[in-house]
Amino acid sequence: MDLVDVHSHVIPRGLLERYGSASEIGAGRYSVELWGIRVSGVPRGIFDLGARVRDMDSEDVAVQVLLPMVDPRAMSAKAARLVNDELRAEAAPHGERFVRFAVLPYGDPSAALEELDRAYRDLGVGGVLLWSDMAGVPPGSGALDAIYGRLEDYGIPAFVHPSLPADPRLSSHYMGVVAGAIGEDFVAVASVILGGVLDRFPRLRLIFPHGGGAAPVQVGRIRRAAEVRADCALRRDPLDYMRSMYFDSAVYSPEALRFLVQVVGMDRVLLGTDYPADIMEWRGMGARLEEAMGRAGLEAIGRRNPSRALGLSVS
Repeated sequence: MDLVDVHSHVIPRGLLERYGSASEIGAGRYSVELWGIRVSGVPRGIFDLGARVRDMDSEDVAVQVLLPMVDPRAMSAKAARLVNDELRAEAAPHGERFVRFAVLPYGDPSAALEELDRAYRDLGVGGVLLWSDMAGVPPGSGALDAIYGRLEDYGIPAFVHPSLPADPRLSSHYMGVVAGAIGEDFVAVASVILGGVLDRFPRLRLIFPHGGGAAPVQVGRIRRAAEVRADCALRRDPLDYMRSMYFDSAVYSPEALRFLVQVVGMDRVLLGTDYPADIMEWRGMGARLEEAMGRAGLEAIGRRNPSRALGLSVS
């Protein structure tokens, strides 16, 4: 089956060669650094799209979303242009294997809108990468309304990734990724719901990773806040909003995946490998998905749903 993966990370090779570094540390694993973003123990596909395609082929992944690894709190207009331009050039030889998501200068709303327009019209991006913390702006903020309006007009989605919290308690044991990121997933989902984003932009397509973090378990907490607090009042039940969002399948256990499907519905869940994250075993993802959800679930989550969310045709 030709799978569609909505969640993978990339650092453009050309930018590494000019501004960063990459070194092999053994067994085909690399340590990579660009503009303060450091990852280690990852396969060559983090920066080499040819190697990535071979990894995709080995797992029956036909199409993969490319999410550039950047620091959203320090993304200037110039840096965003460099990333988006370089990724287009590097993905071009691989035809339709990749759907590129643009990065933006998140701290400058006017420049962000300008870069979104350029990336869509001139570079052909298939979506935009947003974050739970964009220079102090959460995804539920009205400051992003112009971006959301443009995404509706263009008919392309946003992927809302967690920002790693700057918290000294999370500095050891990889806690920023293991626990902090999952908390930020919930922050992002709750911010969008309580901020009324989907009331203002009902056609907006938003994708949240890691199954939305704690959101499927704690949606009742949002509901109760809406019932008793004027500053949390909602027009609809929070679960209705969640069932208008998309969530990826990177939840690390079949029980968690089945629970996510139970809460938001099969049609709102998308295959996400989180390639090439060191704590996510992307190899065998399709087989594990089929084991957890059956052949029909693999077809829906692995191909049909992500194709619809990305605006791709399903043959």
